[in-house]
Amino acid sequence: MQVMMFAFACEPGRGSEPGTGYIFVRALAQASKRHSWDSTVFTRPHTVEKIKAALESEELGDGVSIEAVSIPMWLVSVTRRERVRWAYLAWQMLAVKRARSTLRDDVPTVVHHVTFATDGLPTFERALRRHAARVFGPAGSTTSDRSWKARLARTARHYFARTNLAGAQLAIAQNDEVAASWQDFDVPVIVEPNIALPQDAPGRGEAKDTFRVAWSGVLVPRKDPLTAIRTVAELPAEYTLDLFGDGPLRSQIEQEIDRLGLHNRVSVHGWLDRNELLLRLNRCSILLHTSHQEGAPWAVGEAQTRGLIPVVRDGSGADVVVKLGGTGVVCSTPTPKGFAMAVQEAAAQASRPVDRWDMNRFSDLFAGWYSQAHLRWTGV
Repeated sequence: MQVMMFAFACEPGRGSEPGTGYIFVRALAQASKRHSWDSTVFTRPHTVEKIKAALESEELGDGVSIEAVSIPMWLVSVTRRERVRWAYLAWQMLAVKRARSTLRDDVPTVVHHVTFATDGLPTFERALRRHAARVFGPAGSTTSDRSWKARLARTARHYFARTNLAGAQLAIAQNDEVAASWQDFDVPVIVEPNIALPQDAPGRGEAKDTFRVAWSGVLVPRKDPLTAIRTVAELPAEYTLDLFGDGPLRSQIEQEIDRLGLHNRVSVHGWLDRNELLLRLNRCSILLHTSHQEGAPWAVGEAQTRGLIPVVRDGSGADVVVKLGGTGVVCSTPTPKGFAMAVQEAAAQASRPVDRWDMNRFSDLFAGWYSQAHLRWTGV
């Protein structure tokens, strides 16, 4: 079998989307060696050597070919980080063109769109539908926000999802609500979050401070860190909060800490090196995740893996991670008082690290997904 993977964001040792991309490439290399696939990954030029070096360090370098797809430098300079989605659209058109030129007619072929797989932007691998089976995702996000802006955004996402999934053989949804929104499209849907973590992390399962709560993320309205601060004011005095992250709301958060007199109970740490962050998280027993909108938040999966009890907002997408991971509390009344009650419920639960998010599971998942997609493409 020939496999072509599109991974716009892909870099070993990184968090978020680039780190996810590399974990998927690593899983593809593992599966390709096991099943003798002819696999190619299309990604951006500046990470190719890092990817190759990381794969070679695990003796996986012969599992996949890494192809660099460049976009014009003027577009790179114009878009930069703030407008990276425009660069992605141009890159994906060029990547699909490159893939089409290397398709083989003598073997079954599967095309898999991984990072920047979204139902909020158009994709272009549907141009390959006559030549290959298509797998899309994990993708999608959901929100508990019911404002008119959120409703408008959901309508736009539904439109792009219908377009992106047209002719696909398999779609992988990040959570249940995304899967439900795709049910009226003519494509089978599987729910599998893209959370992928090592199971041998230092400090995993060590003793926790029962009343020490963590919050981690970008300080923006969608993540709602102000509710986390106000939740502490509703909790008994023995509870403390370590807030990790930075962003536009930091000054407002510090003002709220002043207003509520929480200097002795809330610590704002800013951004930390990943290893340092994980060491600090090991001391906490609860992760308070107040975000309104997520696909499948890695922070929640990381908490479960390390034995913290996550507390999340119902309908945010994070609630599916709690359900699948088998530990945590879903708050159905996302006010400071409601979250405070959920935190105390979490503190009463027994702590146990979970293995649900082991990154090595994806090599086997890919084999099953690709087989299912190819059978559907051939009409078997």
